[in-house]
Amino acid sequence: MHGNTKQKRRRHLEMASNPLMVAGVHRLENQFGPAKNWPDEEVEKIHKVANRSADKFTSHTYSVDRVRDMIERGFLTQYVVDESGRDKQWVRDLVQFMMASPGFEYRATHDDLVQLRYVRDHISSKHYSQIARSMDRHVDWARHFMPAARRLKLD
Repeated sequence: MHGNTKQKRRRHLEMASNPLMVAGVHRLENQFGPAKNWPDEEVEKIHKVANRSADKFTSHTYSVDRVRDMIERGFLTQYVVDESGRDKQWVRDLVQFMMASPGFEYRATHDDLVQLRYVRDHISSKHYSQIARSMDRHVDWARHFMPAARRLKLD
């Protein structure tokens, strides 16, 4: 399995228009894991190699981090737009950018799970789509975390 990954990376390097940049990306993936863990200085170096300025989605400010948090917690685009005051197209682009990332995973807080369990227990329809819609969440998020919410011990 490990050798197969190396072969894929080698082919990716050969096909890339900027092999130096791709090599840098692979180095950062090996060293730091997913892109969200990369130090800003290292990201800036990659952008310089790519001959462009920092991407609007990789700069970390409070508001961008808050929007990323809402997306990771499965909130719908319109909810994120309403809560953050950001442009709808900007949020859509960020959602696509994040979900296309290989390391993207939904996450849930304890309060999210409590709310999911409560909605599931008190909504007339038990369909994931109805539960998710009532919570302003993606159906995939609800489907992913429903088993954890069911196991939750409520006092």
